[in-house]
Amino acid sequence: MKKKIIPVIILCMLLSACGGTKTNTAEAVIEINDSEIFTKSEIKSAIGKVKESFYDFGDCKILDLYYADGNIEFINEAYGEEFVEGIYDDSIPDEYRIVIVSNFITGNDVNEPLEDNTTYYSWYWFLQRDSADGEWYVVTYRDPESFY
Repeated sequence: MKKKIIPVIILCMLLSACGGTKTNTAEAVIEINDSEIFTKSEIKSAIGKVKESFYDFGDCKILDLYYADGNIEFINEAYGEEFVEGIYDDSIPDEYRIVIVSNFITGNDVNEPLEDNTTYYSWYWFLQRDSADGEWYVVTYRDPESFY
């Protein structure tokens, strides 16, 4: 029995080394500032959804993820209101929407719209939930460099 298990284990190790995603979210530095809108648990939950969605990009490594109250206001001042225009329905309360900021690097095999071997700074993730205790979901993401 042992003779059959060892080759199977070796085969599985080889297959996992040859394929699959190289995305790395485990080493990301997480920075959560005090919030008047969200609990730390709510923010961590939103960051978790960003990490899940990040795997769609392919060969990437998140350097850090950041949350602070006022991210949307900062974006409006820095890039203009058209940067976030139309992302959220105006009827959605502030406590049902959140913006997480990320910085990350890409490897040799990434999916569109990303470029191989590039560092992306201030990649904005716009999330929403349908109720105060609802789960976050990613509405969209935006890179200020490619927006204009």
